[in-house]
Amino acid sequence: MRAVDEVLAALSCPLGGEQQIEALLAMTDEECAHALANWAAQVFDLNPHVQFELAKNGEEPTQVWSLISIGAFKGHLVFRVFSGDALIAVADDVTLGSLRLDDADVTIVALRGDPRLQSAQKAIETVQKKAGAPVPTFIAMDPAWLAAAAVGRSKPFSYSALTRHGRHLTPEPYFTESQDGRKPRPR
Repeated sequence: MRAVDEVLAALSCPLGGEQQIEALLAMTDEECAHALANWAAQVFDLNPHVQFELAKNGEEPTQVWSLISIGAFKGHLVFRVFSGDALIAVADDVTLGSLRLDDADVTIVALRGDPRLQSAQKAIETVQKKAGAPVPTFIAMDPAWLAAAAVGRSKPFSYSALTRHGRHLTPEPYFTESQDGRKPRPR
């Protein structure tokens, strides 16, 4: 399986609702990028066969880089957040060439747009279509998926067998913030 497919499978989770999307829209792009990367680190920490480490901030404050090892794949994964005019500009890029970063093996494109606005919704749909055709080269997270991860901190589908203390998929956060500086743990 290709690395982009492995990452996509690992990060798939229930979609966020209107309140989570509202909270997502209230965040800055930088806050969103870091919340998404931290959630991904917690997700990958659940799987002993995946090694994941946040590596560095990108040249842009809306980029967060990481190192990942899944199966035979070992490389760089970058989270990039786009909203407002930047989201529209990415959608206007015919080949999504502006998303290609030389050192990135897998790019997660987080689309932080208001789905109620026609221009934002059109841009989101355009990026999603381009990202998946003909073979996915990027992972495009729409606002509902992004809100579930960055705001709701949802438990991914692929880890449903790893329930703890009888907990199953719920709209409540699966991961909790650490109050004492230790690594956050699942509830």
